[in-house]
Amino acid sequence: MKRWIALILSMALIFTTLPVFTEKAPAERQTDIRLSFSRERQIRQEAGMDLAQWDEAVAAARQAGLADPISREAMLAADAGAVILEDNGTTYQLGTSSLFGPVNSAEDAYRLAYRLAETLGGSALTELVLSYRLGMNGKTVYSFQQVCDGRETMGGSLKIALDGNNQVTAVFASIDPEDSREQKTITREEAEAEAAAHASGEALTEYTDRDFVSPLTLERAMNLDVDQDPIPNDLAWIVYTAAAENAEEYPYTAHYIKLDGTYLRSLPVREPGDEESRRGYRKEDIFTGMTPDTYTGELTDVHGNVRTVTVPVMRSEADGCWYLGDAERRIAFADYYERAYGENHELALIKSEDNRSWENGDIYTFLNYLKTWQFYADMGWNGPDGEGTDVIILKDMCYSDRKSYENACCLGLIGCWQYFGYDTFYNNGAEMRVTWGLDVMGHEFTHTFTGTLMNQNLYENDQGAINEAMSDILGNLIEYICEDTDDTQWMLGENTDSIIRNMSSPEAFIQPRSVWGKYYGPQTDTPNTANDRGGVHSNSSMLNLIAYSLCVEYGMSYEEAVRLWVTTAAGMTSKTDYIQMSTLLPWALEEAGESDRYRDALSRLTEETRIGSAEMPETLPEGQKLVLLTLPDTPAFRENKEWFMIINQMDIRTQEELRDAFIKTVTEMAGSAESRRKFTEGLRTLLGNLRIRTSELGGPTFEIDREKVLTIENDLLNKLADLFSKAKKGVVAGETSAYSWENRNTGVIPAVVDDKPTEYMLLNVSRGGSKIEKMVYLLGGSWYDLTDFMLNDAYNKDETAREKLIKIAKEIGKQGLRNLIGALKNGTGTGGRSEAGAITTEELPSTGLEYIVLDGQE
Repeated sequence: MKRWIALILSMALIFTTLPVFTEKAPAERQTDIRLSFSRERQIRQEAGMDLAQWDEAVAAARQAGLADPISREAMLAADAGAVILEDNGTTYQLGTSSLFGPVNSAEDAYRLAYRLAETLGGSALTELVLSYRLGMNGKTVYSFQQVCDGRETMGGSLKIALDGNNQVTAVFASIDPEDSREQKTITREEAEAEAAAHASGEALTEYTDRDFVSPLTLERAMNLDVDQDPIPNDLAWIVYTAAAENAEEYPYTAHYIKLDGTYLRSLPVREPGDEESRRGYRKEDIFTGMTPDTYTGELTDVHGNVRTVTVPVMRSEADGCWYLGDAERRIAFADYYERAYGENHELALIKSEDNRSWENGDIYTFLNYLKTWQFYADMGWNGPDGEGTDVIILKDMCYSDRKSYENACCLGLIGCWQYFGYDTFYNNGAEMRVTWGLDVMGHEFTHTFTGTLMNQNLYENDQGAINEAMSDILGNLIEYICEDTDDTQWMLGENTDSIIRNMSSPEAFIQPRSVWGKYYGPQTDTPNTANDRGGVHSNSSMLNLIAYSLCVEYGMSYEEAVRLWVTTAAGMTSKTDYIQMSTLLPWALEEAGESDRYRDALSRLTEETRIGSAEMPETLPEGQKLVLLTLPDTPAFRENKEWFMIINQMDIRTQEELRDAFIKTVTEMAGSAESRRKFTEGLRTLLGNLRIRTSELGGPTFEIDREKVLTIENDLLNKLADLFSKAKKGVVAGETSAYSWENRNTGVIPAVVDDKPTEYMLLNVSRGGSKIEKMVYLLGGSWYDLTDFMLNDAYNKDETAREKLIKIAKEIGKQGLRNLIGALKNGTGTGGRSEAGAITTEELPSTGLEYIVLDGQE
C-alpha cells in the first residue's frame, strides 16, 4: 500500500461506548481460540538438541522421506477418494491419506514433507526449512519455507495440518519447481572457517547458529519514494568470534555467511544468540530507564462526542518527560521522517513534558492499537508477529520531501523492530483520522499476523487481494467483538472521516461482487503501482462478501467467524489464490467445527462470487458489457507496463430531466437577491468589454478584453474547467470511474462495465507512482496524447489563454492527421461493437496509440 494509485485506507470509527483501556482477565476473553507459536530454534531447544544434533536428525528425516516417496498414483491406489487438488498444473492441496501416518514430532513433519516433495511440484533436490509450528486448540500446523542457494524462494512453502491425534487433515503447498535444483551449500565447519578468515581469532564454535536475515537496510525499507517488490531473506550461518581486546561494550563479533558460501557482513554484538546477533541489526534499548505510567484524558471523536479514556505512557528517569508508549508491552511512538530520512535515522520518540499535551489522533491510534494487541493476546498470539518483537509506531508518514503519505500501514519487520506507520494530516493541512477506527488498526495489525502465518506476503494479484480481505475481515470482527461500532453493513472506516470499503455492497465502492464481475481487476504478470499490483485492493471484495454474508445472512456469530478466519489463515500459503481459497475454506470450516451448520451456505457463496474459477462467465448481467482495448506492439506498451485505463461512465439526463434542471436553476437564481446581483454585475462587465470585429472570413466576430474580464491572474483554465464541469453536469445525471490494466501480458486491457456512455483515458506513471508520464484520451475513434498540454502548457503563465488553446488545437489536429495516415496505410479500423457468445463486447480502437513514445524511447 505504498502509492497513490492504491486505494488508501482512510477509514474511521463511531465510538458508542468507548471504554477505558484495561487488560482483560482470562475469564473475560471473548474468543475460544488458543494459539501457540514456535520457531525452529525453539523447537530444537525443546527437543534438547544442539544445532549439530538437530541437523543430523533433519538430514536423517530427509533421507528417509526421499527413500519412501508418496506419489499421486500411490495415494489414489490406497485411497480411491483421495483429495488431490491442482491449480495451473501444480498440486496445491492434499486431503487425508492412509499413507501419511501420524506426525508426532518436527522430525516426522520433515520426513512427510520430503515424501511428498515430488508430488507437490518439487523433486529430490527441493530444500525445505521448518519455519514454525502453530498450535491451535490442540491441533497443529507445521510450516516449511523453501530455500535455494541460501535464500528464501518467494512463494515457496509447504504446510502440514494435523488434528488432535497428530493425524494429517490437509497438506497445502506452493513449491517452486525452478528452485528445486542442485545447490551449492557449505557446511557448518566451512562457515566457521570463513568467519575466522574475516576475524583476528578463531570461531567460537559452541555458539554457531543458523537463521534468516534480511538484506534490507533501514533506509531502503522505509523510503516511500522507492516502490520495490518483496525481497527474499538470506538463510545464513551465524558464526561468532571474539572482538578486539578494547571492545568492552561489544565483546563479540557475529559473522553472517549465506548457505551458498557468500560472506554477507559482520556485526559487533553484546552476547552470542541475543536478538541483535540473530537478526543482524543494532537495536536501541529505548525502554531502559522508562517507568510505566498512564494518561487519562478526554477524546473527541469525529462526531463531536467527548469521552474519557486511559492509555499507558512511559516516564523517563533521565529527563522527567513522558513518552507515548507501553514499557511492559514494549511499544513506542516515534517520528517517521527522522527514522526514514534523517541524517542519522534517529528514533525520535514522541513525548510530552506535562503528560497532558498529547494529540487527539495519537491517543486514538494508541488506544486502538492496544485493543487490537489485546484481542490477539487473548488468543495466545504474542504481539503482531507471535514472537513478542518490540513495536515502533511511526507518526507523520511522509515522502522524502515531507509530503504527507495520507495513509496507515504495516511496515513489517525491519531489523529488530516491528514497524507500523500512520499520518496525522492531509497534504492540505486538514487533520487526518485514518487510525481513529478500530477496524483500521485491526486491519494493519492483521497484516503482520497473516504475513507471519504465510511465511511471506507476495502482495500481488489474488494473493494480495486475499491478504487485504483477511485484514478487512478480522479488523471488522475485532471492532464488532469490542463493541466499538453501530455499523450493520460491514463498512471499513465507517467511524473515521472517510469510508473506503463496504463489505456488504462492494459495487458501491467500485469493487466486484464476483470474479470477472463489474469492476473486477485483471491479474497481471507485472504487478506495479499502476495496476494496483494486480488489483489487491479492488479484488478483496469477494472474500469480504463471503465473510459478511456468513454472519449477516446465515447467522454465523462473530466468535464463530473469528475461529473460521484464523483457521483459514493457518492454512494459507503465500501463493494462495481464489481458486485455492475455494477449497481451503471448506477445510477451515471443518477444522473450526462449523461445517455441519454452514457448509451449504459457504458452497452457495463460493458459487455466487465465482472464486473457484478464473474464466470469464458465459453471460453477464443485463446492462453490462465487456470492454477490450488491444494495445499496439510498440516499445511504449511492450516494454513498459505502467499503464492503466480510467473508465468514466455517465448516466445521461433525459429531455425531461434537463428541462427540470434548467427550471430549478433559474428558479434558484430568481429567488436569490445575491445571485441576481452577481449575474447583473457580471453581465454588465461582460457587455462593457465586448468588441465587434470583422473576422478573416469577412463575417462579424466578438472579442472580449481579457485583461479586464478573464485575466490569467483570474486563472482562466480553472474557469474553463468549471464551465465545462457545469455544462457536463447539465446533461450527466451521475458518473462512476473504474480502472483496468493489461491482463497477464496478453496485450489486452479488459473491463466489465455498465453498457452506457463512457469516457476512456490511458495513463502511464513513473515507477515511484507519484508522477504521470503520459495522458492519452480517446476522442471518437482515435487516441490523442494530451500530456504536454495537460501537464506543462496548461500551467505556463507566460502564455496567453488564446495561445494555449491554439496549441492544444494544433496538437489534436496533428494527432488526427497521423491517425488518418496510419489508418490509410495500415488499413486500421476504428473498432466497434461485436457479440462474443452471450456477452456484449465493445472493442475500443487503438488508432493513435502506435505513435505514443515514452521518454528514453525512439
